[in-house]
Amino acid sequence: MTAAEDYTALAAALADPLTDGDAEAKLATLKRLREALEGIGQNVAGVEAFWGAIIKPLLRLFEVLPPQLQAGPVHIARHAALELLGKIHASTAVQPYGSSIMAAIMPLLETDNQENAVVALRIVEMLHKSRRTRKVDPAGGEDPYKLDAYVEPYIKFVQKVFEGIQETYSSYFMDPSTAADADQAPVKTDYTRAIKSFQLGSETPMLVMTLLGQYSAIVQQHVVALVPPMIAALSLPGPPAPVPARLAGVVAELKQAQVKICVFMTYLLRVLPTVVMNHRAAMTDALVHLLRTAPDILSVRKELLTTIRSSLQQSSVRDYYHQKVNELLQEEILLGMSPTSCAELRPLGLSMLAELIHHVRMKLSFPQLVEITHKFAGVIHDTDLPMTVQCTGVRLLLNLAEVLMNRCDGGKADPADQETYRGLLNVVLTTLACKLQAVSRHTLATIAGAAEDRVERVKRREAIMNLDKEREANDDDKAGPAAAADDGAGPSVGDAPNAILPQRPRQLLHGHRTNGKETELLHVRNVAHTLIMGFKSLLYTLSSFGNTHQRAAPGQPPGRTFGLRDDEISLALDIVTHVLPCMHLFSGRMPDGGDNYETLADMFTVLQEPRDAMELLTIKLPDIFDAILDNPRLLATTHRLADHRHNSAGQHLMLSDVSRHFTTVLAVHLADHRLELLNDTSSQGAKLVNRLFDQIFQVMKKYPQTDGILLPIFTRLTRRLLELAASSPSPTGHLKLLLDLFAPLQNGRFAEIHTACSTGTLLPDIISNLSSLIKTTEKQLDKDLAVEIMLTLPSRLAELLPYLPRVMPALVLALGGKPELVALGIRTLDYWIDSLNPEYLEPAMGEVTPDLMANLWSHLQPHPYSFGSKVLQLLGKLGARNRRWLKAPQQLPYKDNTEHGLRVVLTLQPATAFLVPLDKCLALAQDSLRRPDPGGKNSYYRQNGLQFLQSCLAAMMNVRAPADCQLPGGSADKLAASLFPGTTRSWYVDVQADPSMPQHGVKTKLQMQAERSLVKSLVTSITEAGADAALADTAVPFACSVARHMAMLV
Repeated sequence: MTAAEDYTALAAALADPLTDGDAEAKLATLKRLREALEGIGQNVAGVEAFWGAIIKPLLRLFEVLPPQLQAGPVHIARHAALELLGKIHASTAVQPYGSSIMAAIMPLLETDNQENAVVALRIVEMLHKSRRTRKVDPAGGEDPYKLDAYVEPYIKFVQKVFEGIQETYSSYFMDPSTAADADQAPVKTDYTRAIKSFQLGSETPMLVMTLLGQYSAIVQQHVVALVPPMIAALSLPGPPAPVPARLAGVVAELKQAQVKICVFMTYLLRVLPTVVMNHRAAMTDALVHLLRTAPDILSVRKELLTTIRSSLQQSSVRDYYHQKVNELLQEEILLGMSPTSCAELRPLGLSMLAELIHHVRMKLSFPQLVEITHKFAGVIHDTDLPMTVQCTGVRLLLNLAEVLMNRCDGGKADPADQETYRGLLNVVLTTLACKLQAVSRHTLATIAGAAEDRVERVKRREAIMNLDKEREANDDDKAGPAAAADDGAGPSVGDAPNAILPQRPRQLLHGHRTNGKETELLHVRNVAHTLIMGFKSLLYTLSSFGNTHQRAAPGQPPGRTFGLRDDEISLALDIVTHVLPCMHLFSGRMPDGGDNYETLADMFTVLQEPRDAMELLTIKLPDIFDAILDNPRLLATTHRLADHRHNSAGQHLMLSDVSRHFTTVLAVHLADHRLELLNDTSSQGAKLVNRLFDQIFQVMKKYPQTDGILLPIFTRLTRRLLELAASSPSPTGHLKLLLDLFAPLQNGRFAEIHTACSTGTLLPDIISNLSSLIKTTEKQLDKDLAVEIMLTLPSRLAELLPYLPRVMPALVLALGGKPELVALGIRTLDYWIDSLNPEYLEPAMGEVTPDLMANLWSHLQPHPYSFGSKVLQLLGKLGARNRRWLKAPQQLPYKDNTEHGLRVVLTLQPATAFLVPLDKCLALAQDSLRRPDPGGKNSYYRQNGLQFLQSCLAAMMNVRAPADCQLPGGSADKLAASLFPGTTRSWYVDVQADPSMPQHGVKTKLQMQAERSLVKSLVTSITEAGADAALADTAVPFACSVARHMAMLV
């Protein structure tokens, strides 16, 4: 007998009429069919053959076995048949039998008991979902499932279920025989009919929502009839507490059904708002009532809270929750009484409550605002709650602060109420300041933990890739032998239908990408961002509190208070202290960090009273400076503070009062406390000082009428820089800052600073100090800086005229310096020639005229030299005066001996020879040895200079290695080993003389004198080098060898 014949025989037994004892036989047949279906497994053809053989007899079985409300074999067999039919969802056989199955199941829903109806309901849901997954479009062709006709009957069945809830409620809680002495009343053993089941009341609405998406037009026609029975079911209050123990399960089913109905009504409110628009009040009342009376079942209360939160998305429902705020603020109502329920649902409940309060905040009374503020003040400090909930609490407190501000705006509240509102605002500010302190305390640890997680993730990824490569290499190694294997060796593991192959390492470890610390860092960053934004809003609110009225006239008592009070200033100082460490959260990998740095600056710029900002900045500027050293991105904050425009209309390019005060305070702080950092120009502190001063100078260039920024400290700052430049071993940093200070003062905008510079002894002191520095400094960079400062003094020419002769030497040096200084010198001299009468200019030039003219004439060079034409114009403006200097004797180089002490004969191919004198090179090397080098920065050049001198002296002494020398190598090797013991041959090359080159003749007397003088000079320099500790190891052995050589000659 084939398998199909076996199925047919078993199925035929199902359709036989029911007789005594046949229920057990049919149950046994159903079990055999179930075992057969399990034996078929995933064989598609076998599954289709199975259902094709038994589907019709199985459906006729529901006619043979009548519905039962009592436990017994018939009920068990009927339930087993439904469970077997429920397994058809895994087969494609559902398509040809969908309509038949639905026709058999739909009557069963109304006539059968609750247990069987739940299984039948799942079969109905499976049929509709199967139609949806196969993308059946009835509008485009015939529907093979033909389920449309069963949508309306199902909705009518749901209506009966909702209506039956009221009848069932009456039988349980309104029947005197049940209500009286309930604990001793007998428990019913009958099964509940499906249309009177609380459980069906919770199961059926979900399928209606599914059908509404598939059969929208049909469902919309009939769903209106469901609303009245749903409202009636929601209005059932339930039994009064305490609930009898035997009714606890029934009450739980009732409440769960009511929750599901609320979910369904919330869904209808979103997709079909007109259907339930008139029942919004009843729905919100029912939701809050369910919170109060629902059992402490986690799933029920969680779905209830989710439903309330979902209903808040509809603006038409929010107002109905206004009267429920007081109830929802009680945690025993919001979360229930069970400790487990409270712990699990607290984040969800508080988030929902915060969202509800946000929507109705404008209608809250002041006592409600106070209660909410204190409640969420505890929420944001509760470390057991997720950071997302704490962030939600922060945002809610900020929204409440906005409400308080709006109620005082325009003088709507009397002074007493305003003080009360301001006190509550201070509570909010204090709460958020404490939260910021807690965040800042753990900021660095959180960042470090996230960095460790990131490193660990990178290592894990590399390990995965290495394992993956090893696996691929092993697979490649095995591929060769496997390909050569005999075909009759049998099927491989991969050919088995249910074979489980080993996963690749990448797949095995794919789920281990844990980033708990990075997620925590993201949440902490969001909280810090919200706090910074909130402080900006709160400080603005408190600063502008009461600013709606005009200030009192002079002599009259003030009617209002303006700006921040002393306790608020203290809070603001604490906020600045704790916000600076938190800014590390927005460094590095934070793309939108810049917004937070600007927002931090806006915490000061929004203050309505500039004195408050000045007080805060004066106290906290040292901390800000130190914080910038740790986090350079805070420079964006100082830039925003320094360059903030006025917001009033008509104030084009007008610097705000806060920025004006900040730049002044910043300049004072830098001048009094930070200039010493410029001693080391490579340090981070020196770079920061320069950048902060650069921000100040840029503001002065950009905005008009900014003399007042530097005017109070200009004299003190200038003198301090000159003093430090004179006393510092490295004045470069101070001179650069002084040059940057004078550079923006060249135009005529800063008349007050020019006056301050020219008044008193400041100008002559500047000229004297710079002139002295030019004469004494050995570093060319410092000399160039001093010269450039001399030519950019912030003074009018008329006030500079008495000191012009002292400035002329700097002009001469500029014209003989680097191109930038030459351009500055030409521009300055051109301005002086055009602005001064020759009677004033010629005496000022005085003694430097020859040097000045010599430097000018040195620039008379043809194109493309950039200064030639301009210098020619200057000489033309000078007229005949540019030739007077020719009468003076010229300084020419002088040598008492015209011969060179050491010359090298260079020969180029094929045979061109010429002499190269080395006297200047030797003088340069000797100068490098004599020049002090305290920091050892020029040690490399000094070592090579010493070796150059030693080589030249050895050549001039005409030394040779002795013939009987036992040292290894050639003659040059033996000579080097004798003169430089312990050194390696790395700087000399043994060059063999070319015998074809002509030999030079006898040296003259003058040549001998020049060589003798040079040898003396070289011996002296090498002997002096031995006294230098850095050169002693090389210089002393050579000097001893030279002395021994001289002694042997004598």
